Amino acid sequence: MTIVSILFLLLPSAVQFDDALEFLSDNSPLCDLVPAYAEILSENVRLALLARGQVSWGALVPDSVFLDYVLPVRVSQEPVTDWRPQFFAELLPLVADAPGIEAAAVRVLAWCDANADFMQTQRRDQSPLVTLASGTGRCEELTILQMDALRSVCIPCRQVYTPWWMTCDNNHAWTEVWTPEGWVATESGLGVDSLDQPTWFSANASRSAVVVAVVQDSVPGALLRRGHASLLNITSNYADTGFIRTEGSFGGPVYVSIVNWGALRPVTRLVPGVDSLELGCGTYMLSWGWPVSCLTVEVTAGETVVVTPVDGGPLPGSTMLNVEEEH
Repeated sequence: MTIVSILFLLLPSAVQFDDALEFLSDNSPLCDLVPAYAEILSENVRLALLARGQVSWGALVPDSVFLDYVLPVRVSQEPVTDWRPQFFAELLPLVADAPGIEAAAVRVLAWCDANADFMQTQRRDQSPLVTLASGTGRCEELTILQMDALRSVCIPCRQVYTPWWMTCDNNHAWTEVWTPEGWVATESGLGVDSLDQPTWFSANASRSAVVVAVVQDSVPGALLRRGHASLLNITSNYADTGFIRTEGSFGGPVYVSIVNWGALRPVTRLVPGVDSLELGCGTYMLSWGWPVSCLTVEVTAGETVVVTPVDGGPLPGSTMLNVEEEH
């Protein structure tokens, strides 16, 4: 056992098994807590703690980062599977002599690239073991494979995605790796030699409407919360941004949309109590209420657009549906 690993075991703040299992139980959806998955969750916690004690960078990972970005048993909507034992056994020897967390991450990402290629699959996310066995997956499934592989050797990571691209059709999900210097974006299929290598989507990301990071925890100030997950607005890490702020009562959510695949696609929304949004620079359609009111706004870097209910008007060129005519 290395000196760093011994030091980690002696740290009084280090997460213990019962604490980790309780955190996982408190921050997992109820469907993951059925008795059939109890052994998987328990083994997941045991191996996550074991990996943290055996890698040289384990002591550098703060407890809060370990809990949020190493411990989770799932990444997204994939089924709960016992992936950690297989990945731990295969990848721990691969990174055992890595000089640091960055070098270890590059080795793990290269292993993922060697074992799976991009291919469109079904709408529902497949498990990382299916992706590994089939050798194919779409972007989110490759991200799930990457993240579970990284987490199996105590490399914190998080899923990042944009709901829709501003500059072209479609959307994308990718992986960010945690390092002591901060989060670093990476991508499948790059054959990276370092974590600093630009991704193929760097240009698109620099003109994103919204980029969010997912954390399986309740985070104050999150853009949105979905069940036990928080969506953090990290758009400013990728693109120049400005703000939209609402004033007055809109009677409900204000949806913020862009054009993608020939239609208006919501990328986020303003809700009562959240009256300001940071967005990438560009043109947005705001819509609210019924009959629907809308407004087109331009967001520019460093500026704030203020919107009130009286600024809106009917949808241009639209036919009003389900509205009774006045007699």
